[in-house]
Amino acid sequence: MVSPLSRKQLSRLLRQKRGMRSQRAFAAELGISYTCLQKWENMVSFPNTENLLKLSRVFGFDDLDSFITYLNQTDATNREEEQLVIDILSKLRHLPPTTAVRVLERALGLLKTAANNEGDV
Repeated sequence: MVSPLSRKQLSRLLRQKRGMRSQRAFAAELGISYTCLQKWENMVSFPNTENLLKLSRVFGFDDLDSFITYLNQTDATNREEEQLVIDILSKLRHLPPTTAVRVLERALGLLKTAANNEGDV
């Protein structure tokens, strides 16, 4: 059985990812029917395993279990962190691949420096 929280989380994610695009256009990008997307956004139904796997990739999760765990979590901090990751990945997808790699390498370098400096305090 799918929890109401999972339906709500999925609906929120889909609406955020869709942005200003129409449901029809976004559904076509996802490779699903417009009616499926509409039902998921309105929390009328929930995706099957195949579509959940597809959505997990769209939202940048490494595997289906991570995505399902995210959909079931209630911790606001984790949701905010995940949303930041989704936003970052969404922006990176619009960059040329070499630029995206450079941005990620630079970000990783800055994070490593910050982590190393925490021990110096």
